[in-house]
Amino acid sequence: MNTQSSNIISTNNNMSSIKDEIENLLELDIKKKGLQSYHPKKLFVGGKPTKKALAYNRRLIKEGKTFNYLDSSKFIKILADGTAREINKKFDKRKKEKTLVKAQKNLPTFGSIVSKGNLENKTDTKYFTKINKAFNTKKNKNNSTIKVDLKKMSLSKLIDIVKSYDSDTNKYIVRTAGSQNWITFSNFNMNRLADYKTLSGAEYAERVGSDNQFVFEVDKEPSLVVKLLKLGKEGQQKPQGSFFKYYHNLPLDLTKYDIYSEAPKNYNQNCLIKALIEGGLPEEKTNHIKSYVKCGSVPTCKLNAICDKIKIKITLRKPNSKNLLKFGKEGEEYSLGLIDNHYFILDKTNITSFSIKNYELVKDKKDWNTYYKKDRKSRDRFIDSYTLIKLLLEYQDKYLTSIPTADILSTQYFNQLGESDDLNYDEMSCTKENEPIKPKKTDYPICYFDFETITEGDIHVAYLCCVYFKGRYNTFYGSDCGKKLLDWIKVICKKENIEDIMLVAHNLRYDFTFIMDKLYALKPVLKGNRLMGGSAKLYYDNKKFTKVHFLDSCNLINSKLSGFGKMFNLEQGKEIMPYSVYTASNVEKRFIDLEEMLNEVDDKDKEQFLANAEKWGCINENQIDIITYSAEYCKIDIKVLKAGFETFRTWIMEVCNLDIKNYCSIASLGLDYIISQGCFEGCYQLSGVPREFIQKCVVGGRCMTRANKKWKVEKRVADFDAVSLYPSAMARMEGFLKGIPLVIEEEEKDFDFLLAETDGFFVKALCLNNPTKNRGFPLLSKTNAKTGIRDFTNETKNEVFYMDKTLYEECTKNQGLQFKIICGYYYNDGRNNKINSVIKHLFNARIEAKAQKNPIQAIYKLLMNSCYGKCLLKPIDSENEIVSSNNWDNYLSYNYNFIKDFTSLGKSYIVNKIKPINEHFNNVYAGVEILSMSKRIMNEVMCLAEDLKLNMYYTDTDSIHIDEEHIPILEKEYNKIHNRELIGKNMGQFHTDFELGNCKDVIAIQSIFLGKKAYVDKLVGNNNGEEEIGYHIRMKGVSGIGIDHYVEKYDTNYMELYDRLYEKGTLIEGTSFDLLAGGKACKFQYNDDMSVSSVSEFSRKVNFQYEKGIIA
Repeated sequence: MNTQSSNIISTNNNMSSIKDEIENLLELDIKKKGLQSYHPKKLFVGGKPTKKALAYNRRLIKEGKTFNYLDSSKFIKILADGTAREINKKFDKRKKEKTLVKAQKNLPTFGSIVSKGNLENKTDTKYFTKINKAFNTKKNKNNSTIKVDLKKMSLSKLIDIVKSYDSDTNKYIVRTAGSQNWITFSNFNMNRLADYKTLSGAEYAERVGSDNQFVFEVDKEPSLVVKLLKLGKEGQQKPQGSFFKYYHNLPLDLTKYDIYSEAPKNYNQNCLIKALIEGGLPEEKTNHIKSYVKCGSVPTCKLNAICDKIKIKITLRKPNSKNLLKFGKEGEEYSLGLIDNHYFILDKTNITSFSIKNYELVKDKKDWNTYYKKDRKSRDRFIDSYTLIKLLLEYQDKYLTSIPTADILSTQYFNQLGESDDLNYDEMSCTKENEPIKPKKTDYPICYFDFETITEGDIHVAYLCCVYFKGRYNTFYGSDCGKKLLDWIKVICKKENIEDIMLVAHNLRYDFTFIMDKLYALKPVLKGNRLMGGSAKLYYDNKKFTKVHFLDSCNLINSKLSGFGKMFNLEQGKEIMPYSVYTASNVEKRFIDLEEMLNEVDDKDKEQFLANAEKWGCINENQIDIITYSAEYCKIDIKVLKAGFETFRTWIMEVCNLDIKNYCSIASLGLDYIISQGCFEGCYQLSGVPREFIQKCVVGGRCMTRANKKWKVEKRVADFDAVSLYPSAMARMEGFLKGIPLVIEEEEKDFDFLLAETDGFFVKALCLNNPTKNRGFPLLSKTNAKTGIRDFTNETKNEVFYMDKTLYEECTKNQGLQFKIICGYYYNDGRNNKINSVIKHLFNARIEAKAQKNPIQAIYKLLMNSCYGKCLLKPIDSENEIVSSNNWDNYLSYNYNFIKDFTSLGKSYIVNKIKPINEHFNNVYAGVEILSMSKRIMNEVMCLAEDLKLNMYYTDTDSIHIDEEHIPILEKEYNKIHNRELIGKNMGQFHTDFELGNCKDVIAIQSIFLGKKAYVDKLVGNNNGEEEIGYHIRMKGVSGIGIDHYVEKYDTNYMELYDRLYEKGTLIEGTSFDLLAGGKACKFQYNDDMSVSSVSEFSRKVNFQYEKGIIA
């Protein structure tokens, strides 16, 4: 429960239910901790709650375990410091009842987490008791399940119960009732489940990952299935170190060993890091290890990697090991212990074993911990920390109590490490030179393949597959066509002794579904719904196999196959494939009446469809052979894919001298190209603390309506676009910073010094004022904590911002802002300006190719726009693994605390695992400066337009909606100030960019702007002397076909629809956008078990409750 100064807890009128709830919580508490001094013996005496009961009740409220209070005459207020205080009610004569003195508009609510609002934080007391008893009854029954209704019980209360029954051998997993994806109640997951509010909000879809999927599923069907797993004993689990699971009650300070008597205030260090710090680990190495050890539990198998990275050695003592375990090859040596999954420094204490074993005998004596006999002290008979902690666990009943769930959830094992302004780092560990990806063996043959599927029913089923391999095309039929495909490949690989092949498909994640269960040693690289690469083994004898490499051409060529003809200058006919005909029953029948088939083909395509069917020999006595038609269609797709891929590969080799078979994405290829051109010579990739800090300076393109208001414009408006904005930024910037970042020392925290004496800087700074010049399109932005959405704002005073040199200069120049440096880095080794000439070469080469109508121009554009993206890539905290069912029980027991979620695939499981250590290098400093320079290019135009009081209404990264009549005024003043032409087709210039068929002079004559990426322009253009009307429509999250369907269904038009949203903020009551457009569109859902389904219902509502702007 997040406590704020205004949080107020009210009293439930049903006192008996409150009493039952508090009694249940007390029973659970005593079971977990043992009887404590603060536990009340009685809740009521003489019909009134006891003082001790009320104090305990306030403790429960503070911990977020209840929202009820036993004294009906009081309210409880949660103060900023977390203290729970009573507030009197006053008598309200109007209602003849006691009411809260203060209005309760800030009363905490925990209702809807997504659109349906099915979850509540309230818990039915009787239901809580029922579920608790069910857990108790089944605590020894392996694989037993309990269904929990989240309409009757909060998620946090369920977690309380789970943790009370959790042990080393009793572990629980949970799934929503409508899913087969299981989530572990591991340390990593616990806080995510308990604090589901962090996954809520109208904009929750902006977030990505399994957390959102879980919340979405729970909201859709608010019930959970919890399953008990009887795991192996500690020795059968992965050796690891995490928090010590107990508080101690001895009058000893054991914080050195990360052991406490109560919840510490700043418990934000992994126990491994704490142990190393206590052993004297230097500050810069401490910061580095903090930056990439992100998991609360660190397995011993990762200690070698950690030691090698920060150049230290570790000797580890642990139970059941005859010898000390040694890790690392060089550097300072640290002696650690590992007991009960807890790391600690191994050293001599000032405690005797006698004093621990016989505490009651010596506890009243001075220096009781030094006695080695009842009446004798020792000066040197002290035990080491390993023996001490072992003794504490042996006498657990006397000295230890389990840490309460609420306290555990506040530790570093559930939250990211707290933000630190200590920026010292180990140069050897955190920097490395830029080198292109080392070329792999790429002479192995490529197999191009594609499946056709039946998309009705629960999951998609393949009925046909086409393939090209080793100069041969082939087609396989039936539901087992995937197996037949691989069997055919096996025969060729065995005959020709082929060791490696590459499987290429366009949108490989889809086609992968139908072959994955026939492959072995699968190692797919998944990113959301995309398959980025990976490998597998295809066995053709018992021990002989061909290694299979996966490549998705869609990750390199971001176009539909239907666009390959134009892109690669290929002969390609129009695709006409009536997918709706291919139901399970029709596929089984194979021959379908021609008339029935034509009913599913658009009128404009019927002639071409009949010509195709005739050419392919599919028509026989007024019936269509739909399988032959589909096979020919699929074969053409394979031919187009092969021709396009090979052309693309040739062009990239010609332009870049790089082989696309080495790359999983165009961003990786683009980065390697500029590295190969010397753009990063003398520049270093960053990891650890400096990368993390500079990454906070990343701000993407500015997207907003003016002043974040709604605007309705009844005049001519132009879409004024920057020419190749990001390439323009790279061509204009001074180059990439050379050398490594230096920490800004206290005496250097002065912007005049940084501007005069350094090449570039990145700082965390406190803004001292609000702008002296408020702007409709401000320069600084803040991220909304609830929605995760970034908004540009003029409210800057006393806010902290991360910025580079360019952003600082823009803020001081254009908004009069002043800052105080908190911390940061600067560079002082010059710049490599090769990027300027490389980008100019690509731009000019593209212009030349376009003039010659050479389709290779698309490659130059692709490289210009993709080469910087990899610089900003964030680390990925988890990875996928396929595990055989034969080894599943052992695997789950061994890895439980590192598993986020898993799903059964039948013969195997797909597991999403946490990376205990996550080292990630990138050139983030370059990416930040490119983004900042791009915004400077936009600011030079937009700030000038505002200063000239010209009307602008909307911007999105590289475009501005501006009054057409104001462009000449802007152009004249810009040319005068900057001594360069504003309008043109070269980098750094701007041009109007509305498109309407073949029309010229296209302009908007009416526009409505609702919010980010939500607007409509009514366009007019000149088509050979004839006026033509069209529309430019945007609504984030709603497809164009979904908008068209809404307009048609509810007999309205685009302008009326957007006008209603402008006036009312919402759609017509009871309506929503159908994103499937009544069946005209389809949406595939990639399921947790790797199958694919068609979404049968996909609707969306919108809400634009923003202030309206008034045009001057």
